[in-house]
Amino acid sequence: MPSLIKYPDGPCPPGKLGWTETVEIDGKKEIIDLSMLPGEGINAQPFESVKYLDLEFPMGVGSGVVISLMFQLGKWNYEREKIDSFVEVTPVFTEYYQKTMEEKRKLESQIKNGFASLTQAVQDFELIYHDVRKYRQFMNYFQDVKEWEKKLEEAKTKEEKEKAESELKRAQHVIKAMFVDEVDAYTGETVAMRNIAVRWPTIISDFFALRDEDDTIDKVMKRANIAKPEAAILATKNQLFVTWKNFFLDTIKERYRRLRMMAAARKASIIEYRNQIIPLLSRYKALTEYREVENYRKMLQGISWFRPDTEALSLDFSEVWAWKPFTVKEEPFKSPREAYDKITLREAGFNSKERKELREAGKETIPAMPVVPIMDKYVRGIMKQIQAAYKIKMTAVDVYNIVEGLSNKFKAPEPLKPTVVPEHAETAIRAGPRWEFSPYFIFLRIPILRMTLKLPNGGMVEDIIFDGMQAFNCTQNIIIGRLLELNAMKRKTERDIGILLGNIDPVTFEKIDDIVTREYPDIYVEDEEERKKIKQEKQSKLREASNKLQNFREKFTDFRSRFGKFLAKLGLNLMFVYPGPYEKLMYERMSKMMQRGPGVAFLEVDTFLKRKAGVPGV
Repeated sequence: MPSLIKYPDGPCPPGKLGWTETVEIDGKKEIIDLSMLPGEGINAQPFESVKYLDLEFPMGVGSGVVISLMFQLGKWNYEREKIDSFVEVTPVFTEYYQKTMEEKRKLESQIKNGFASLTQAVQDFELIYHDVRKYRQFMNYFQDVKEWEKKLEEAKTKEEKEKAESELKRAQHVIKAMFVDEVDAYTGETVAMRNIAVRWPTIISDFFALRDEDDTIDKVMKRANIAKPEAAILATKNQLFVTWKNFFLDTIKERYRRLRMMAAARKASIIEYRNQIIPLLSRYKALTEYREVENYRKMLQGISWFRPDTEALSLDFSEVWAWKPFTVKEEPFKSPREAYDKITLREAGFNSKERKELREAGKETIPAMPVVPIMDKYVRGIMKQIQAAYKIKMTAVDVYNIVEGLSNKFKAPEPLKPTVVPEHAETAIRAGPRWEFSPYFIFLRIPILRMTLKLPNGGMVEDIIFDGMQAFNCTQNIIIGRLLELNAMKRKTERDIGILLGNIDPVTFEKIDDIVTREYPDIYVEDEEERKKIKQEKQSKLREASNKLQNFREKFTDFRSRFGKFLAKLGLNLMFVYPGPYEKLMYERMSKMMQRGPGVAFLEVDTFLKRKAGVPGV
């Protein structure tokens, strides 16, 4: 998917001082500052490092050039990611069109069948689990009886025996009620206890008072203090009950075991069906057509040579981001930090709320980066834009994970060893040289439009268009923002799959588990502390305020930034108002020294492509 957010520009972008963007987050509008002064950061493109490059190849050669470029970027020590991918095939291109549509229809059919199987498995599981719950209750009744029978045998004092007898009677009450309602009631109208209760009104309650060993008339008469005719009936009924109870226990034991096995098998099949659907959905989403996106539909309409009604051609578009750090040659100043140690969260620029989030995630320190503080207002602004555009909340933990990944690139990989690496040792990050420890990055944006044209004479041509290939000089905060957006893109893809699977609400984008837990914490949450926390959040959504010192620092920084922009508009270049840790001498050093890195990198990519394409004179 294309980038949906706007990145800060600068330093001192002409005509863009005071450039802001308004975003809406959770129904509230916030203003994001997108213009940077010297010292706050750099996101600038050398004037010559943007190019429209159109290269024509024999069929298949152009694709090889693009793949070679991706490999070469890796050799040049770039990290690279594909962020976008669309395809368009005209119906006149019969073979390719039919193959593409057939693949899409096949995926649709497989997805539908997968969902049908998943739905049937869920229905079967619910039916089986209904019986599991019923028989589990039966097992609980018998478990209770067994426990109190054992306690009665072990009782030594009078009080212990009385308590055990009382609890045993209570535990057996439900089982005897089942016998009276489900078994004895169908023994016949003249002998069922319900029917002869007219003659002996207390016969059922007397039956409940009996114990298993009361199997003779004399024992029943003694236990219930009743007449001999009633005792004779109850003795028979009690013998039948004991026989039925043992038989019923054996039956439910075996049936409960079988039901649990069936339920486990169905649950496993549900997980398996879901896992089978996920790659199908991912593959289906990868076959995104140009016409599914409004901007690309409009773009197709404006292309003069695009004739889907008469030309046999296919288009596929992708965009690649690549980045790596660079150092300014003949740099008179040392890097702000030379050690790859850890720093505190406060030193890294996290405010009190962000520090709390990180501590809850078990993060007490953060790897050092070339520039400190790591977290600044531009990183926060990018995070807010991401939340507004992608509906995905980015937290301080996401920033920590990205910083940790970047920090690993600055470390030298350990040599490969034939033996197993000890647990306490750091594993190799990757093969090849480590990154230069610099806060300045080369960022390449490479949009690739590949066109395959089948001519009327049967010949085929492959045309690769690099439409707006660019190189930027970016500071550490901008690269962190780019990686945050990459993270959001991937999470959005997973969220879209989760919506189709039913795990996520399509309106609020919340997990269904989180929704039901928030709605009914007393039912879904077992931990008392967690339950209290959810209730407190539900009752009041008061945001935790930062401490006074942090507020003062942020307000003072904003004041300096606004004051600096005001002076810059007047043509005054006063260094004392520049608050940031990056390069401040932009007018003296930017064009001649700092932009040279991205300019040379862009020339390398441009030359590589032209040589591969066989352009004369390169």
